[in-house]
Amino acid sequence: MSQQGEKIVEQAKETLAATAPEGDSTTQILLRGLYMVLFAIITRIAEFVIAGAALIQLIYKLATKKPNDRITTFGDSLAQYVTQIVRFQTFNSEEKPFPFQSWPTATAVTSETETKVSDEPPPTQPQAS
Repeated sequence: MSQQGEKIVEQAKETLAATAPEGDSTTQILLRGLYMVLFAIITRIAEFVIAGAALIQLIYKLATKKPNDRITTFGDSLAQYVTQIVRFQTFNSEEKPFPFQSWPTATAVTSETETKVSDEPPPTQPQAS
């Protein structure tokens, strides 16, 4: 290639680098697209795992009248994992989920959440005069 041709190629590279968003080369975007496809497949697998855990939890609750804490904890961490995938796929996060980082830990999960219903009417707000 001639020197003039090399200069034109170099100028084109500089122009592309100047007009492309910082840090987002075409190669990086395509690589992210491949990760997005991979995580879309993982999300579909997670749906089956969630359905299985829900079914087992239902059977366990029918038998013992209380949920299984291990399944509840696993369900919470799986929900966080799916949330991480969705955040990555929608460009809300640059961090790739598991297996590129550690599995999310479950938040404190109580085995039974009781909602108390009050017989009292809700408080009224003072009327503006």
